[in-house]
Amino acid sequence: MVKVLILDDEIAITETVKACLEAKGFAVRTSLTAEQAQRAIEQEPPHLVLLDIKLKEADGLEVLKWIRRHH
Repeated sequence: MVKVLILDDEIAITETVKACLEAKGFAVRTSLTAEQAQRAIEQEPPHLVLLDIKLKEADGLEVLKWIRRHH
């Protein structure tokens, strides 16, 4: 099963995308902050990350750089 992590600080968007992907058979986890996403990635790396680049508390592009450096 394909594992997807959604990182977005808007819960309505996160939950909508999660429901759509789960309906298609994906295993989906969500994170509302960059810190939550980094912990989730360390615990169980996903196959795909859907990443909001304009997070309130972090720059999504910095999160992407972190992912590339560590995985």
